[in-house]
Amino acid sequence: MADETQELQRVNWTELFSFTQIFKGFRMAIHPSKLLLALAAVVLTCFLGLGLDWIWSWGGAGAQVGDIYAYYQAPSSAVYGQMLDQRSEKARWELASWRVQAVEGARTNEPVLSAYREAGGAMTSALGKQVKDALDAKNKSSAPPSLQIANVLKDVEDDMDDVWEKYAEATTDMLDDAEKVFFGEAEDSARKTVKAMTAKEEKQAREQLEKDLNAARRALWHVRLDGIEKRKEQLYGRGLSCVLMNYERQCVRNAVSAVCRGDFASGFSRVFADHNTIKAAAIPVGMALPYGGTTSNPDGVGFLPSVFLMLWGPVWLICNHLIYAIIFLLVTLAIWALFGGAIARIAALHAAREEKITITQALRFSIGKFFSFFTAPLIPLAIILVLAVLMGLGGLLGTFAIGDVIMGVLFVLALVLGAIVTFLCIGLAAGLPLMYPTIAVEGSDSFDAISRSFSYVFTRPWRYALYSVIAVVYGTISYLFVRLFAFLTLLSAHFFVAKGLLGTGLGLNKAPELADGATKMDLLWPRPTFDQLAGNLNFSVMGGIESAASFIINIWVYLVAGLVVAFVLSFWVSSYTTIYYLLRRKVDATDLDDVYIDELDAEEQLPEVPAEPAETAKEPTGQQEPAEPTEQEGPADEKQVEPGDK
Repeated sequence: MADETQELQRVNWTELFSFTQIFKGFRMAIHPSKLLLALAAVVLTCFLGLGLDWIWSWGGAGAQVGDIYAYYQAPSSAVYGQMLDQRSEKARWELASWRVQAVEGARTNEPVLSAYREAGGAMTSALGKQVKDALDAKNKSSAPPSLQIANVLKDVEDDMDDVWEKYAEATTDMLDDAEKVFFGEAEDSARKTVKAMTAKEEKQAREQLEKDLNAARRALWHVRLDGIEKRKEQLYGRGLSCVLMNYERQCVRNAVSAVCRGDFASGFSRVFADHNTIKAAAIPVGMALPYGGTTSNPDGVGFLPSVFLMLWGPVWLICNHLIYAIIFLLVTLAIWALFGGAIARIAALHAAREEKITITQALRFSIGKFFSFFTAPLIPLAIILVLAVLMGLGGLLGTFAIGDVIMGVLFVLALVLGAIVTFLCIGLAAGLPLMYPTIAVEGSDSFDAISRSFSYVFTRPWRYALYSVIAVVYGTISYLFVRLFAFLTLLSAHFFVAKGLLGTGLGLNKAPELADGATKMDLLWPRPTFDQLAGNLNFSVMGGIESAASFIINIWVYLVAGLVVAFVLSFWVSSYTTIYYLLRRKVDATDLDDVYIDELDAEEQLPEVPAEPAETAKEPTGQQEPAEPTEQEGPADEKQVEPGDK
């Protein structure tokens, strides 16, 4: 027999390096159906938070940006409560001080004049002299009575909201009077003075006058912003969901930065060292919980410490605002059970068979499996809570006479329960991303999702870790690319629309109240940056038409920013759906294209079979006669095989 040489025709690199399947995540994530579903979930979650913040604001509930990490630093809820009380006491003193300063400011207009000088306005120019003379005349004619801070403090204790309203009203009146002075008789007198100058002096004086008027506009805006809006935020705080989302966004930003540095685990010692660093013995007023959120989660830590710190956002919300947390977290989970389940279903069929179902089909599947999607993360949490309560009840034995001995004997049970809790916590944290893909791929229930996700995590931990690292690195690169694309889109729109606004050459396209070179587009929509796609709005310096235009423009801007968040969520679900397929093949030896097909979806995907022509159809008879053999087949007995045949 001749020797036959076998040649390697082709290498299936996808089978050889199975992790390359994860690189389909970007193409899967940008599918319009997934992006629209993720965007809908993001928008509904934001509206939920804003609605709850509005309701809770009636009761005065608010928080500062740094409160979550300060809670992490506090050794107990009691110490954290003590810090909140001290900050409230400081806020009351500051409000009383603001109220007294507002009365003095209305007497002298010094806050506005100081801001005017800081903005570059000159007091020795034509406008400056006229303003000074007008203010001196006003102060002589009407001087508001002075206030004693002790009396104001008593009023603050009685009704803080009423004192704030009086302070805001006094500050607003001061700004209105200053605006009338700057842009009323003072401006008219200054223009007459400039016009009376010689031609050489007039040009320079006119330029100085326009510069002073712009400085006055900026001064009025900054006093209004710093003296009313920012101080109100200092006093009452921000909405709870706003604080939570800002904290989580900072954690994500730190995690992305860590991946870019190739840093996955460093910083744990630094993060753990910050825990319980604030002692209850001596807390300086305002140290732990300052205004403006200067105490925030640390920068420069690795990816895993950043993910660890993300968990403290929900922990802070649950421990300090329980009712709010229950409503917000459960409704958010319901939103993601619906839309996240639909995204997982689209990703399951896309990864296995390259089939793309419609949003309606995906939502129909997630509605049918809604209870499974909703309860899959909750069941392990419920078991953990039950075991924690049992261990807590065991600790009550120490309150009895011989309870210490009984507790010591039964302590082995606490160790066993502690091991189970640890097992469940690790399985839940690591297996959570696999639960929705399990239900979407298998069409099963929440118990199967928990069983499979835990099994795959503990059976193939290193392979799962490798797949997760690849997904994180590739996802970070994809996220930065998408964010850069969105940033350039917004920046180009801002630049070219600003250049094309009517009145560019006539000076009508200017916003001097913001800066010397600012345009009207900067007023309606602040220039985006890579870190902040949607800037802070300036409604305090806008008119009614401008405010409406700015509101509409920023709706579209926030939708673009929301699409970036939607891409991250779509990529996360798509990648872990692929990882689920890869782990299932290793553990259960199941093909990658094996996916549950819903009967309704299958019927919609089946091609229509044309009906037979009417003339070929035969009338049914009561008894069917046996078919006669054809000439080619011959009689039935001729087809019998002889014993010797093979």
